[in-house]
Amino acid sequence: MDAEAIYDSLERIASALEKLADILENRKITKKPKFDTSRYITARETSEKDERATSRSDLFLRKTTIVPSFADLMSRCGMKVLKTLGNSASKLQEDLAVFIGEHYEHLEKILKSIKRHMQNGEGFSVTLDRNHPEMVANSSKFCLMSQELNLIREYDYRLSFAKYSLYIKTSSSPEALNFFAGRWMEMYLVHVMKDVKTRFEKRYPGIEVDYINNLQVLVKNSLLAELDLAFRIDDKLFWAEAKSGEFVDDLEKFRELSQLIDVPSDRAVLVLADVDAQSAENLSKIYNITVVPLRHFKSFLEDHVKKAIKK
Repeated sequence: MDAEAIYDSLERIASALEKLADILENRKITKKPKFDTSRYITARETSEKDERATSRSDLFLRKTTIVPSFADLMSRCGMKVLKTLGNSASKLQEDLAVFIGEHYEHLEKILKSIKRHMQNGEGFSVTLDRNHPEMVANSSKFCLMSQELNLIREYDYRLSFAKYSLYIKTSSSPEALNFFAGRWMEMYLVHVMKDVKTRFEKRYPGIEVDYINNLQVLVKNSLLAELDLAFRIDDKLFWAEAKSGEFVDDLEKFRELSQLIDVPSDRAVLVLADVDAQSAENLSKIYNITVVPLRHFKSFLEDHVKKAIKK
């Protein structure tokens, strides 16, 4: 091949390379990923949500078809609800009841003194240790809330180096007598019941928690009784009574009534304000009932709801 032919060949190759370069420059190349990961994750999350929703729906349908009504459960246990006695308490009274229930260990001394002196509307003084500022603060708030509701007539306090002296003049009004005699504790149990019901039914739509408070029942068609609280968790009926003061005489009465009402001993619940966990356990064994300290009532409810969920 002569020089001229070689030159022509090189010129054609160069021209071809230029055209190829132009094509590559003018062409926009986008590289697609092997997987559309965002779509994959979204689909997976959607699938998981659908599975959870289906599971909750199935649980709801299963529960609602097999759980008997509250009235049926009461009837099976030999009780017929004649009427509910109602709750005439104001929102402020409910707030005070909840405050007492949540801070009872700080207010126990004051509450016992009120019960001793309120029949005649007498005044009394209590001395608190200033080294326990939370107790002092809660005691002051309790007095303020009680006076605003006319449940005590007046209060005053004096501070010294190490002591906080609190003077309270009680009220002998029927409303005050009823509230401090134990109504506050019944209201607190209902508050706890509402809280547990709302939280667990929202999280587990298939679970059923319901209650009736302050009710009058006919037991075995022969005995009239007033119950503080009857509640159910799915198909299990519970009965609870609240006692904020001396309880020794009430233990035998509660045991006798629990034997008439066909509720197992682990669901016949006596809630006591002035008892510790060990004493509650001992009393439960002696009287064949379930004694629960006030501070443990919420955890007692939560534990039983969790058991129902795991079934």
